[in-house]
Amino acid sequence: MRRRAAVLIVAGLPWLVACDGEPPSASQVRAHLERSLPGVRFHQEEHIRLGRFSLALVRGLVRMAGEDRQTRQTLGSIRRVEVATYEVEGSLDLAGIAAPRDLERRLAETGWQPMVRERDEDSLTWVFVRPDEDGSIRNLYVVALDPAELTVVDLVGRIDEILARAVADDPDAFIGELG
Repeated sequence: MRRRAAVLIVAGLPWLVACDGEPPSASQVRAHLERSLPGVRFHQEEHIRLGRFSLALVRGLVRMAGEDRQTRQTLGSIRRVEVATYEVEGSLDLAGIAAPRDLERRLAETGWQPMVRERDEDSLTWVFVRPDEDGSIRNLYVVALDPAELTVVDLVGRIDEILARAVADDPDAFIGELG
């Protein structure tokens, strides 16, 4: 059963990557995993999508609330964000899920690079980034799965600036978060 699930996940990923290089939507990831993992269903808990206009509103509210400069700068570096979380229903055996090598290959064809591949006994996390022609990181895409929750994050903006500020503001905390 584990081997079958791993084969289904890896074999079915090519359709997930759009032709324009955009990563798969959260609903595509959810639907694919449901088809690949018999007996497992994902029920949407939250889905937040903020574009230019809604982020401008958030920036204005943060400015009026008197938030610190780092928070305002970070929000200023984000152009679009989408976060979806799904509750896992059913028995999810993470050992049977293979790394998305085909997804990585397809994303690589459109400029995406794997940044983090983490597997521990109770979670899987994949992080991809896409730099622009100048080498600046403009896109960050995260898929995290554990027995209780699936989370998909798609972030567009000046990601390299956000990371640089995080390191500059508190290098020890940033390094501690990396493990």
